[in-house]
Amino acid sequence: MFRLVLSCLVLGAALAKPSPGEAYGEVPEISPRLKSEAQPLPEPDSKERASYTLAAGSYSVTSPNYPDNYPNGVYRSYTLLGRDGQTISISCERFNVESHSSCSYDFLSVNGQRFCGFTGPNVSGTVLDVVFSTDGSVRRSGFSCTITVPTGSGSGSTGGSGSTGGSGSTGGSGSSSGDQCCGVANRASRIVGGVQTEVNEYPWQAGLVSTGGSRTWCGGTVINNRYVLTAAHCTAGSSAGSIQVLLREHRIGTSDGEMRFSVAQIIDHPSYTSASGSGYDFSLLKLSTTIDFSSLSNRVAPACLPTGGEFANVNAIVSGWGTTSSGGSQATVLREVTVQTMTNDQCRRAYGSTINSSMLCAGVEAGGKDSCQGDSGGPLVTDISGRYTLIGVVSWGAGCGDVGYPGVYARVTEVSSWIQQNTADASIC
Repeated sequence: MFRLVLSCLVLGAALAKPSPGEAYGEVPEISPRLKSEAQPLPEPDSKERASYTLAAGSYSVTSPNYPDNYPNGVYRSYTLLGRDGQTISISCERFNVESHSSCSYDFLSVNGQRFCGFTGPNVSGTVLDVVFSTDGSVRRSGFSCTITVPTGSGSGSTGGSGSTGGSGSTGGSGSSSGDQCCGVANRASRIVGGVQTEVNEYPWQAGLVSTGGSRTWCGGTVINNRYVLTAAHCTAGSSAGSIQVLLREHRIGTSDGEMRFSVAQIIDHPSYTSASGSGYDFSLLKLSTTIDFSSLSNRVAPACLPTGGEFANVNAIVSGWGTTSSGGSQATVLREVTVQTMTNDQCRRAYGSTINSSMLCAGVEAGGKDSCQGDSGGPLVTDISGRYTLIGVVSWGAGCGDVGYPGVYARVTEVSSWIQQNTADASIC
């Protein structure tokens, strides 16, 4: 029997991805030679990311040796931006990459979404992060793809991955919303060293407290101006009047500008039946009053919601005020850690058939990084083109950071329709 983990941030060093402007700095600008000719992108140095700003036109990118078989042990990485902030796109005329159910061997990924087999990407965004990686065996003819940069200024895209193609992907397909306010962290240009977050760094972070209380027992995520998404086991046996939600909280037990909201309604997912095993560990908290995102002094914003995808083998950040070791004392300051997601098949090696489609697992192979008691209901987010998308809700696990036992999260893409149906009276921005 697995012990329910309400979550811990067992923190080692964690890296937070900077925003596109911070990460790319001064990048080479490339213009096509002829309007009717797709210019080949320069090949990046092995193991190094190449960043290019592209003028309007078409550009070609192919696998090494194309149309002959690509070699083993390849790693090529591009970051592509339109010169005028346009939404740029990638599509592939030819695509033949070693097939695997989770694209774990050879793959082309775009904005974290992996493609393999015979179906390539059809993805758009204001930023495209493109990676081609091959393992030590099996070679195929690879791919020939075109990057299209339209004429004109930016189109208002959020930088998500827009439309996607292919069924062999294990990544996610980006944010469900075109709204500009979701998923933007409040942070200075820095690298996270691993322990504390900056004050209000993740403006969607919520904490659940007893009415009038100050010590959080669970976390949550702001998803729009009226609702907070948390775990159903956090609200089990509680009435709406007994729970309050804290936003802008950083150091619990002190008055540091936090905002307190009463809860008008608790909406548990209808398929949730127990703390572990059944899955669908989701609960929506409808706030008694709306959140004013337009107030600059609030600095509160929702996380973006995903449109779909498995989100396997991507880096993600989990945050909360949970204990820093299994059975240890609760953190007083909001903490974060970076973990890597995995396929459900990989997770079943630890937990067997308990893992179902409504669950998502994440951790690190060496252990030591995880959520723990007190973090339940909190966010697991991944950076998609500079915007953080909520892919999981802290749910349960065996121990905290134990080798071979990842944390288990409720998979947000599994309940997208349920969220939309039950939050129709709210707005993103």
